[in-house]
Amino acid sequence: MTSRLKAGIGVVLIFILGCICGGLLTSVIVHKRMAAILNGGPQAVAAALEQHLTRRLNLDEGQRAQVHEILQANVQQRQQIIAPIAPVIKALNQKTFQQISAILRPDQQEKFHRVVAEFRQNYGRNLANGGAAPAPPVGSSVGTNAPASTNAAPTGTP
Repeated sequence: MTSRLKAGIGVVLIFILGCICGGLLTSVIVHKRMAAILNGGPQAVAAALEQHLTRRLNLDEGQRAQVHEILQANVQQRQQIIAPIAPVIKALNQKTFQQISAILRPDQQEKFHRVVAEFRQNYGRNLANGGAAPAPPVGSSVGTNAPASTNAAPTGTP
């Protein structure tokens, strides 16, 4: 091989590796930002939206304050609407996990519990039911306070 060909292949390989590393890094950053927003609940979502609107629309301080008040009022109104139905959602989530667990083999049930616990650890509480955790599925001997590294039972919607 000529030195020009080797140099060309080297440049192409470096470019490809750079694209792969950039893609992976971007994915990790986006994942962490989304997890932070989801873990922060409605307040974090409102703050992220406020920040996005401020940047994209070039809002002045007066407009930013008004947008902040509007978004905070929205968060409070949504929480008031969700509060009465949260127990129903919680019960429905528990029933759903019981139904899924019932159709799985014992080895799958154990893995299912771990997958859900890992999901909850990565993405935090469920915004729809306020993060309340229903009891573990019927027949599960695992408590809901177990760390995600154990066989924590699925609780709530992932």
